Amino acid sequence: MGGFQEISRAYAEAAGNIAKSFPPLGDALQHSKSAARKSSEIAFMAARRNIEISSSWASETIDNLGEAAKARDTKFQYAKATAGYASSSAASFANMIGAYGDLAISIQSEALRYFLQPRESSADPDPLTPGAETVQADSEARAESPEQ
Repeated sequence: MGGFQEISRAYAEAAGNIAKSFPPLGDALQHSKSAARKSSEIAFMAARRNIEISSSWASETIDNLGEAAKARDTKFQYAKATAGYASSSAASFANMIGAYGDLAISIQSEALRYFLQPRESSADPDPLTPGAETVQADSEARAESPEQ
């Protein structure tokens, strides 16, 4: 019986032969690889930006809380500091939600821009019907043939 390497080699050769004998499959694999790469880029960009937004919001919240936690002389000053903290926290939260909204819009725009652009290298004029030109050439050849 063959070893694992022999079986792997046989499958690799078979897959390579299929891609060579059926060009649309090779194009589809290339497009799939490109789509996966671009999707990963978009996801990592979004994750980085998400961390920046969360970090910024946490920093602002801690700064605001530090200001509100300082010792005061009167009850009125404590009430004023608490109201200021609530107001600044609401503004900080609104800014954070706005930043997440902007991030979502940029992710959607980037993904749509990529997935709606035409493929650069395609052997078939119509990606939905691979081999359409071959079928059309065969039907034209039959029409010209006198045997029918």
